[in-house]
Amino acid sequence: TCKNKLKLQKKQVRERRDAIMKDNAGIAMSEGESIALEQVKMTNDNMAKSHYHTYFELYYLEEGTRYHVVEDMVCCLNPKNFILFPPYVMHHSYSDKDVRFKRTLIYFTKAMISDSQIFSILSKNIWQYGEDDGEEILRLIHEIVKEQEKGDAYSQKYIYFLLNQILVKLVRKKIKPEGAEGEDRIMN
Repeated sequence: TCKNKLKLQKKQVRERRDAIMKDNAGIAMSEGESIALEQVKMTNDNMAKSHYHTYFELYYLEEGTRYHVVEDMVCCLNPKNFILFPPYVMHHSYSDKDVRFKRTLIYFTKAMISDSQIFSILSKNIWQYGEDDGEEILRLIHEIVKEQEKGDAYSQKYIYFLLNQILVKLVRKKIKPEGAEGEDRIMN
């Protein structure tokens, strides 16, 4: 009947959508990993609803343009831009129709952050970074990808080191050193 055919079509659309939007890194995190990385190249992968994670998300855009709805604001990411979401921040992303994009996600837990001060700083805000920060971060992300593929006895330790190198660089870009007032001071 027509009703059954419509149900079958809706089910097939859902299955195709789920196959396209499958979050392998998120699956790894739900299985107990403390860090997971995923690289994707897609067109028209638009999230309909906001979501949050119980872990951090570093979203690096290599190609295309993506919009991120973060709580009550919209952030536009262009190539070499990236954004860091702390846990429990509602967000979703989308592109204009037929815009191809390439992105890398790194999900990681608090246990992967070596320093409590860095954890505290990164937990307080959403952090968006521009193109001038992107090249060095991308190099470190590619190192993490290589190390993940290598998978030897030291890979997890090296990935931990690389992630923390990224996080220190991010914090340095956004935080003035304590006591810095933006001018030189000479004490008499």
